[in-house]
Amino acid sequence: MEILDFIIRGRSVLAQDIAALYGGESGVSTLRFTGADASKSYKLDLLNEWNGQKNVLDLQNDGGTLSVALTGAASIPAGGYQMQLRTVGETVWHSDPVRLTVRTPIDAVEAFDPNVPSEMRQLEQRATEAAQTAASVRDMTVSAETLPAGSAAGVEKTLTDGALHLTFSVPRGADGATPDISGKMDKSNPTGTGALSVNRLSGSTNGD
Repeated sequence: MEILDFIIRGRSVLAQDIAALYGGESGVSTLRFTGADASKSYKLDLLNEWNGQKNVLDLQNDGGTLSVALTGAASIPAGGYQMQLRTVGETVWHSDPVRLTVRTPIDAVEAFDPNVPSEMRQLEQRATEAAQTAASVRDMTVSAETLPAGSAAGVEKTLTDGALHLTFSVPRGADGATPDISGKMDKSNPTGTGALSVNRLSGSTNGD
């Protein structure tokens, strides 16, 4: 157990090398005052400067050494304290106040929910998705198939191994002629997204 030592000289109470003390700790530290009158009983009054609350602790007197273990009901909440010794009995004596700082512990009440992504994680996820989308368009391939005359033209999009593929369905012309299907992928776009153009289909009456 850590000992927080104080020396009594007349009315003065001098703090020695004080270890860190955190609010609500129990069974960790003991306040000890040397130089007291071995024949008298003492109490320790505390004033919390943060909220104005007061407390009193009973002290054991062992041959002029006063002590109290900060445990259970004697544990001290976080705050800046003025401490003052006083005797109990027919003769009442007070020491000069001495200051004690009790630090505030973190004491987190719950852990972060791993199912709720942080802002940084969200940004990383969006950047990854954007990069994957750009790659799928950059590696895009195109194919086409002919349909009977009068059929509706269409296009089907599929994603295979991260690459986008477009399949154009183009109807034959009114005279039954097979359309001339050709296309090209323009990858000169510096963004890497590419630009697709499909030539006009010979013999088709349904447009591009």
